Amino acid sequence: MSRPIASVLKDNAVLIAGIALPVLLVLLFAFARVLPEKVVADPQYRAIFLSRSWNGLGTYNFDVGDDGKLALTYIKNKDTIPVQTPVEPNKILIFNGVTGTMDVIKVETPDLPAGKDRVTVPVKGLETTKLSKDPVAPDGYSFRAESYRSSSLITEVFTYHSSHIPNSIVKDSRSIPINKPSGPYYPYLDFLGWELK
Repeated sequence: MSRPIASVLKDNAVLIAGIALPVLLVLLFAFARVLPEKVVADPQYRAIFLSRSWNGLGTYNFDVGDDGKLALTYIKNKDTIPVQTPVEPNKILIFNGVTGTMDVIKVETPDLPAGKDRVTVPVKGLETTKLSKDPVAPDGYSFRAESYRSSSLITEVFTYHSSHIPNSIVKDSRSIPINKPSGPYYPYLDFLGWELK
C-alpha cells in the first residue's frame, strides 16, 4: 500500500532539505549575478583611455580642457635611453560598454621641430569629440581600475590566494569588464574621460 506524499516528505525532510538547499543556493547566486544586468541600465557614454607604451623616446601628457577637448603633448626624453624595437605606438582606446567592444586609435611618435623637446599631437578621429572631466559619467557609471584583492582571512591562514579584478566600468551593483585589445603592449590605462554626446 502506497504511503501518502505528506508522510513521505515528513519522514525524509532532512534528506530533502539536504538536496534542495544547495540547489536553491546555486539558483540564488545565479540570480544575484544576472539581476544587476537586468535592473541597472546600459551605459550611455563611451569611456576613453590612453594606453602608454614605453619605448625610450619620450612620453605623453594628456589634459582635458574646460571646453572638453583632449590635448596630448609629446615630450621627448632628454637622456639617451635604449629604444625598444620595434617602437610600439601609444594608443587611444574607446570602450563601448553596451557592446563590450574597444576601438583603437594609434598615436604615432611625432617628429619634433628643430630645437623643440615637446609638441602637441592631434588625435585623429577625436578632433571634435568633447569629454567629461568628471570621473562619474552623466548616467552614473564610473571607471574602476584593475586591481588584485586577497581572499578572506581564513583562507589566507591556510593558503595564499588573490583574485584579479579587471578594469571595468561600474554603477550600483553592475560591473562591466573592459576587455583590452589583444597584443603584447597594453599596460596600465590612463582614464581620459567620458565621450559626451
